[in-house]
Amino acid sequence: MRRAALVLAITALAGVAVGNAPVSASPPLWSECGKLPYARTYCSSITSNSANSRVIAYRDSIQNLTRTSISASCSADQSKTVRWGVGASLETTIKAGIFGGIKGEINASVGRETTTGYTASATFKVPRNETVHCDRGVVKEIVRGSTRIMDGPHVTTQSWTASAPEAARWWIY
Repeated sequence: MRRAALVLAITALAGVAVGNAPVSASPPLWSECGKLPYARTYCSSITSNSANSRVIAYRDSIQNLTRTSISASCSADQSKTVRWGVGASLETTIKAGIFGGIKGEINASVGRETTTGYTASATFKVPRNETVHCDRGVVKEIVRGSTRIMDGPHVTTQSWTASAPEAARWWIY
């Protein structure tokens, strides 16, 4: 953690307001401060880690209408690429810091992009008169936070949501 971010985290823990920002009840999960062009500075922090979401790239099902259980498998030959992103118009320097915070403090498995497909398969039993569904996709890590940009006496705060792909996965149900 950089010194400025550490000072910000310690100050927030001590219950002291920093700049024009209100003190939150709990410390951020990650924070980083830095310099921008034209003598501006910023501080970004991840304030919550939401439940992971899934992006389905391939969906299929197998229905067994026989009198006995069968063995079946689903295979994904299609692919889908999921890229990380921040749902806010922030400068590249700030976005790079947010991604680094997700990877360093929240989940080391996330990447800038993940592609699913590549002929992956899953094998399972289908009971008689039942249907089994196969979904292939990508699990995404979702975090929320905010960034303060200080430009002399002017302070702008922008809330954002970021997501980054974590892993390709089968969902069999």
